[in-house]
Amino acid sequence: MTRYLYEGGAVVSQAGVPLVSASATVYSLRTGGSIVTDILSTGGTPLAGVVTTDAYGQVLFQGPDSTATTYWLQFASGPRWPVSVATAPGDEDAAASVKTTATPKAAIHYGNLETQAVATSLDSIVVPKYASSAARDTANPTPTVGDLHTRSDKRGNLFVRDTTGTARWRDAGTVIVADTSDRTAQFPAPQNGDACYQVDIAAQVRYHSPSSSWVVTTGPRAGLKVASAAALATANPTPADGDRAYRTDIHADVVYNSARSKYDPYRTLIEEKVISSSVASVSFASIPQDFRHLSLEIVTLTSVSAGSDFILVTLNSDTGTNYSTLVMYAYSSPGTFAKAGSNAEPYVVIAPVGTGQASAVCKVLDYASTSSWKGCHAQGVHSSGTTTTHGMSTTSGMWKSTSAVTSLQVKALGNMTAGRLLLYGER
Repeated sequence: MTRYLYEGGAVVSQAGVPLVSASATVYSLRTGGSIVTDILSTGGTPLAGVVTTDAYGQVLFQGPDSTATTYWLQFASGPRWPVSVATAPGDEDAAASVKTTATPKAAIHYGNLETQAVATSLDSIVVPKYASSAARDTANPTPTVGDLHTRSDKRGNLFVRDTTGTARWRDAGTVIVADTSDRTAQFPAPQNGDACYQVDIAAQVRYHSPSSSWVVTTGPRAGLKVASAAALATANPTPADGDRAYRTDIHADVVYNSARSKYDPYRTLIEEKVISSSVASVSFASIPQDFRHLSLEIVTLTSVSAGSDFILVTLNSDTGTNYSTLVMYAYSSPGTFAKAGSNAEPYVVIAPVGTGQASAVCKVLDYASTSSWKGCHAQGVHSSGTTTTHGMSTTSGMWKSTSAVTSLQVKALGNMTAGRLLLYGER
């Protein structure tokens, strides 16, 4: 009696990531039918009609004795999927087994659509299957360009002989690996151009022999997600200008800037503060150093009468007289214009504000620099709460320190009684 190996292809999510440990019931028909209970795992364990995807999203099992019919997989939701015979068990274990008849399309393992297209076009050609590269080299010690084979140790992908640089066997399919360790196991001696899909970084990687490293070829350009700058450096050790990724630690998209030799984030919200009761100040601490500039957006009220209060900012809790400020402001009533300046203040003035509505935007430029003073530029508008008194202001200030800005404090001469403050990082 003979049991045949069934293979259902890779089960992936909508994002294209293989689904691991997903259970499916094996049915005899596409609709209706009965559960096929006489099935075994590849190791011979009875499965009672239920199969589970492996670490690569694949479904593999042995069918009933002497049966090669198509069965159907029913997952938790959605339609049933067909699953067909891949190969007779034991074939892939023969050290140098070579098929002596044409390989029908249905018997070839399709790693992807590219492989399927090759298999279909070469349906009349014999495609041998080997257990390892050593078995292949024993059976075919002098290969010629165009020779094909599949290997069970490479999860059945199709290999073709080419002459790119030094004559070599090239993987014509897509190997799926779980992580770097699994990739090393699958490619113990990688050659230039070897490629695989790495699940833990959700990216296609290719071996680059000049740098002796694996390089992300589709990932930063297609939304590579990493946990930190260190993880990004591991995933893409030789970035090119324009490579992109998403960092979950700063919740930001980043793009590689070759001129700065680093990844720069786009504009992203660092933190939001909501004022729901009277407070003397609001602080932003542990500001990430991954951006080029900071943008502070303020909408607030204060407890001081109209036109007599100001929004003030200090950096790194520095309350010494290390700031200079120049403010130009105007009021619609009584139609006045004024300017005020100081070269030694314990804060930077952002905008006038009163008991009516007030809004301001403040930019802190090159805030992460450790070699230059920090320039601050702001614009603000405010109203006394009436229809007759309105004001606007334009401010330039300087924090005379070369320290990187890691915290920022906002206050007024009186208390802030309501409002919202948002701190953004920008490229």
